[in-house]
Formats: sequence, C-alpha cells, structure tokens
Amino acid sequence: MSFKDELILAPLLGVTNYLFRSVYSTHFKSFDRAIIPFITKGNFDKKTSILKRELSSEINKNLPATAQILTNNPDDFIICAKNVYSLRGKVLNWNLGCPYPQVIKKRRGGGMLPYVDDIKNFLDKAIPSIPVKMSIKVRLGLDTSDTIYKLIEIFNDYPLEELIIHPRTVEQLYTGSVDLDVFSECLTLSKHEVVYNGDIYTVADYKRLKERFPEIKKWMIGRGAVRNPLLAEKIKNESLDERLSENDLIRIMNFHDDLVEAYKKILSGDKHLLDKMKEVISYLYFSFDSNDKTLKKILRSQTLQEYLFSTRSLFKMDVD
Repeated sequence: MSFKDELILAPLLGVTNYLFRSVYSTHFKSFDRAIIPFITKGNFDKKTSILKRELSSEINKNLPATAQILTNNPDDFIICAKNVYSLRGKVLNWNLGCPYPQVIKKRRGGGMLPYVDDIKNFLDKAIPSIPVKMSIKVRLGLDTSDTIYKLIEIFNDYPLEELIIHPRTVEQLYTGSVDLDVFSECLTLSKHEVVYNGDIYTVADYKRLKERFPEIKKWMIGRGAVRNPLLAEKIKNESLDERLSENDLIRIMNFHDDLVEAYKKILSGDKHLLDKMKEVISYLYFSFDSNDKTLKKILRSQTLQEYLFSTRSLFKMDVD
C-alpha cells in the first residue's frame, strides 16, 4: 500500500534556509513541501533579497516552500501577503508559536497567545485583505494549555488553509512531553485540517502517532529531519529497520560536504562558515555512532581545515 500522508519540513531558524533546503532536496526527496523560517518586518518587501530568494522557483524546484511571517501587526501581514502573491506564492503562514524569549517580550509568535482578542482583531483585518490563503502555526498557549481551546473557537470563524499545532506550551520551549491528550481534543474542536508537529525523531515515533491519530494526514518534522536527513524517506518506505546503513551514512556525509561547499560560495571567512556548519553538525551528530568528545572537538574547530578533519573523524572517512 502506497504512503498517502504528506510530510512537511518544519522551519528551523538559522538552519533550514533557502540554501539548506536547496542542497537537502538534491540528496533527499521524501518531503512534500517545506515552511521557511519566519521573516519579520523589513525582510518581506519583494524588492529585498530575502523573501525573493526564499521563494525562488529555482531554489524550491525540488521542495515547494511556503513563507512564514512573525508579526503582531495585520498591516505588515497584508503587505507581506501581497508580496508573496507577486512572487507566485499561494499561502502565507502566520507564526503564533515561536518560543524564543526575545520574541515573546515583543508579543510576537507564542508571546501573542494570551491576547486572544488581539488575535481575533488581527484576523478580522488581515484575512479580507490578502490575495493568498492563510495558515497558522500555533502552540497550546504561553504557560497553560487551555488557551488553545479559546483560539480554536476563534480560528473556526475564518477560512484557514490549515492549522499546524505543536502540542506544547511556549514556556516548555522544546523540553518536557508533548500533550497528546490536549491535541486530541483540538482535533475534535477544530473545523480546519490539522497538521501535527512535534517530537517525530524516528519511524517508530511517526507510527505511534499515526496509530493514535489515524485521521491526521499531514505531519511536520523539524529537528528530527535535520538529525536524520533520511527520516522522511524511511517513514514513506515504512521502514522496519531504523538503523542507518553504511550507504545511508555516506549519503549524509555527501549532503554535509555539499552544504559546506554551498556556504563557502556565499559566506566570507571561516568564522561565518563554521558558525553555520557547527549548528548543522550539532543536529547531524545524532545520526552517527560517536561520543560527545567527537562533537566537542568539532565545535572547538577554529579553521575550516580543523573542522573538516574533525568531521571526518565523525564520518570515519579520510580527509582529502
């Protein structure tokens, strides 16, 4: 029986940008689409490079992408939506889930969740004025899970493309357990198609969630997919063996090397390149049978040559 669910690459700020997705999608082709890391005011004008680059048809030819905006201002959302439309985008995602403290302080992302009236006013103004469809990515609440019930009641009054729910509170960040009981209630209450997001690291995780929520047809995977770039492929192949073969590890290494080369073309100096790659390797590290000493050695690298030598130790390959 062929796999019928849709797998979506989640936005990871600083990681899953246009360049990462472009390289990733040439090596691994099992995600159906992606949502780009959020953009903010000043970065969504079509005349600037960021939005245009992220939505480039060439960049996204193997992995269609949807823009996401972080704002509490409906006028900004409307402007961004019009620019997305001018770039042939069909959907704009509104971030109501970012848990970073600097975002929360500005009442953006997850910081807006307690202000349900402001959210309603935002939707009242934005939705009639945008030429694209709107989706929302949301958490359960700032510090309590019952906020989501009030929000779904509001969301049900609007024509949303989909509702992506990460069943944690903002205060949890990425710690503790996802609240599957509350998520189950959300499925009952929501009139919109719900996308599940959160803690899918293995095929077994997906299968367990699918068994509990057979009605879910769309699944968003972020950190799990960067840790194991083959995860979506193994889920779609309904793999019974989650171990990574030697060929799997070579594919991950080749992806890593191509990503280094791609970043070398746009970043000046070793420091900027290493900052980017160290963040990526801190995820990829989990794919390999190694120890913390290896990762620490990689993260201490001061030059590209040191970094490549250290990663070859991780990949167990010789340095050219």
